[in-house]
Amino acid sequence: MRLEVENLDVALSGRPVLRGIAMSLSPGEVVGLLGPNGAGKSTLMRALAGQVSASGSMRLGSQDLSALAPAARARLLAYLPQTRVIGWSISVRDVVGLGRIPWRRLGVRPTAEDVEIVDRALALMDIAHLADRPATELSGGEQARVLTARAVAQSTPALIADEPASGLDPAHQILMMQALRRLAAEGRMVLVSLHDLTLAARWCDRVIMLKEGRIAAGGPPEAVMTPECLADIYGIAAHFARDEGGLILAPTGLTAVP
Repeated sequence: MRLEVENLDVALSGRPVLRGIAMSLSPGEVVGLLGPNGAGKSTLMRALAGQVSASGSMRLGSQDLSALAPAARARLLAYLPQTRVIGWSISVRDVVGLGRIPWRRLGVRPTAEDVEIVDRALALMDIAHLADRPATELSGGEQARVLTARAVAQSTPALIADEPASGLDPAHQILMMQALRRLAAEGRMVLVSLHDLTLAARWCDRVIMLKEGRIAAGGPPEAVMTPECLADIYGIAAHFARDEGGLILAPTGLTAVP
């Protein structure tokens, strides 16, 4: 089962935002979605999640995502939006448990399998010790990890996460990326948007770079995140190094005024 997107166009308030997007994701890989502010990253993810109207083709395996009811779509694709608000003073465990709703009939109590899946998601995001705390009492970074765990608990073939590492301290940014890699190792396909180029270079199998609503480049980080490409897309220079873990990339300055 692969996620296949072809000729995807999105317009918001009559203004073209995405044009001719063609991309694919395979089980077992983490793909980074990169690009400057306004390039269309969040809009692409919202289109995949069915939250904005789009033309073109979006298929997951044999399923046409655009034709699916929301509940059926939620059993195939979990979406973690960039805006993270927990509005109810319920426990962390109960928030994460909301990820199981697409798999249960209304009013049916969680099964032993549901409980096990929630426990695994809590452990994966290092929040098991917070399980009984009211989610609204947590820090912003902790709430981000709670909502990521909720998306993990959805147990979908595809997970798309919009800036999941934003606002996290360095240790938990690394934990976040390690968690996404573990999900991919279990056979899921992961699309993650990132502004942190260091994380993208280090943890993604492939990157897709957007510029002005179009795909400007795509491929393995070492092939795509070149000085020329970074200068063209971001207007920046960077320091490059490598070790046994792969590419190390650190932005160092501007090549053009943003």
